[in-house]
Amino acid sequence: GSFAVPAADYCRPRIISEIAKGYSIPRVLLQAILGGRPQVDPPLQVLPADALSDGGRWPIVVFSSGLWGCCEFYTQLCREVASAGYVVVSVEHEDGTGLASVCRETGEVIPYQEQPKWPYDIVDFNGPFLQRRAVELEELVEALVGATRSPSSLTEQSQPDACSDDALLQVLRHADLRRVTLVGHSFGSAAVMHAVTVS
Repeated sequence: GSFAVPAADYCRPRIISEIAKGYSIPRVLLQAILGGRPQVDPPLQVLPADALSDGGRWPIVVFSSGLWGCCEFYTQLCREVASAGYVVVSVEHEDGTGLASVCRETGEVIPYQEQPKWPYDIVDFNGPFLQRRAVELEELVEALVGATRSPSSLTEQSQPDACSDDALLQVLRHADLRRVTLVGHSFGSAAVMHAVTVS
């Protein structure tokens, strides 16, 4: 079978704008390269039941990006992990360290907080971001567990997108919530280490 999820562009327009601004690259050039391109291999097909791992359930990987990161930067990495038999959930952190985060409560863009010019106290400056990410990671894991117990809990905590929520719930029916692994890149790894230390 397949999920009733519309195909998505590989790169959101806001991501293209932020990359262009951050690297002083003409936006029109990036738009020509990245804009309006569909995902190479839209993840719309459901794997057969015999593809499920231990006990007929897939373990979950929750992925945390690095500074100035976004889901698009890690698409291929997350797909490779998923192809090995994991449900992968990539986080768009709302702590001010992401390239194009949007507040799930207000829908407003969360601007990126630049790191200060060196020298500065890295731990002191980034501590609040790590604390926020630890809370977000814990809330996400709780939401995933809650969604498998009560599907309505997912829609209460996310932006209203019934189509995507239904697809996520179909996937989570096959997830093994006893086996959740937190993974991160760069600052995301620090966030994962902080999250497991404080939880």
